[in-house]
Amino acid sequence: MRGHTNRLGRAAVAMGMLAALLFLATGCVATVPLESAATDAESKRFQGPSGGMAGVYIFRVHTYAGCALKKTVSVDHGMLGETAPGTYFYTEVEPGSHLITTQAEFDDVSIRFEAEEGELYFFEQHIVMGVVVWSADIRPVHAESGKTGVRSCRQARALR
Repeated sequence: MRGHTNRLGRAAVAMGMLAALLFLATGCVATVPLESAATDAESKRFQGPSGGMAGVYIFRVHTYAGCALKKTVSVDHGMLGETAPGTYFYTEVEPGSHLITTQAEFDDVSIRFEAEEGELYFFEQHIVMGVVVWSADIRPVHAESGKTGVRSCRQARALR
């Protein structure tokens, strides 16, 4: 009887290891609707915004931290949509003061910035462990770091 118990224990460990390997191989990726490959490629040319506007990129690189989560992003209280790992949004705003907001643990987190005509702005959304659950933070990044981050992502389809 003792040998039978050991075989069952080894089988349970093997099944657990197989499940862990499958999890790592497939990932725990949340998905969101994406723009076409052509739209994504055009946005990654970083040609600059339409006349009289400023361009805003908000990206979330792929990490395993919070990889099953989607987090909302808004610009000036208008929801752009949800991010998933490895996605970004591109939108244009008029020159002036703007507010980018992301869903956090207990409340939203916002950052205000001043946009100038013809400029591109890059913001990275980070998933961080909160007190109880995964949360999000957003911060501005330099253009070169932003372009690198955006290039590693796919463009999510904005709601507006």
